[in-house]
Amino acid sequence: MTSPEQRTENPSDDTDYTVNTLFQRYVQEAFTKDSKTLSSQKKKAAQTEISRFVRHLGSDRSIRTIIPSEIGEYSNDFVKRTSQTEHEKIKSVKKFLAFLVNNQYTNANLSQHLRLRRSRRTRSLQNIATKSVNLTQSGYDGMKAQLSQLQKERIRLTGEIERAAADGDVRENAPLEAARENQAMVMSKMRDIESTLKIAEII
Repeated sequence: MTSPEQRTENPSDDTDYTVNTLFQRYVQEAFTKDSKTLSSQKKKAAQTEISRFVRHLGSDRSIRTIIPSEIGEYSNDFVKRTSQTEHEKIKSVKKFLAFLVNNQYTNANLSQHLRLRRSRRTRSLQNIATKSVNLTQSGYDGMKAQLSQLQKERIRLTGEIERAAADGDVRENAPLEAARENQAMVMSKMRDIESTLKIAEII
């Protein structure tokens, strides 16, 4: 069976590229130009951030299976682990996503779902500092178990999305759309549970 890397190089055909293949192509073809105004240290940090983004999505996944909610999830993760002075990193990831749509590797402009909401996060952190959720030990354990099940479900749906994407025209693929919608709902539930567990107090 022909792998994505072995097929034709024409981006306008039906080649099913992996995320990592396109990351390597971006580094070779466009990264130098996109990062020409950055210092060598910032260039290295930018490339590292894009690589982290690729691992977050799954380097061996088909680019066609990526959904907007996964991009938003990465935005949330970025805000949690970085300072406000590191916004150049997220700009580099946006340029990578723009490269994908500009070269017709994706139909949707996924970069529009990559946003920093620093001020909102600051307010959220202030609210968390003054609010908590009371849970019994059994209630807390139950939410942890539910989160674990949702994580397994997300992995299962990722595989389902990849299989559905490989089956014909993705523009008229009902199983693919259904799997994407289910995965988005699962990830939304996961975020809700994680937010609750962070501010939970056992009573």
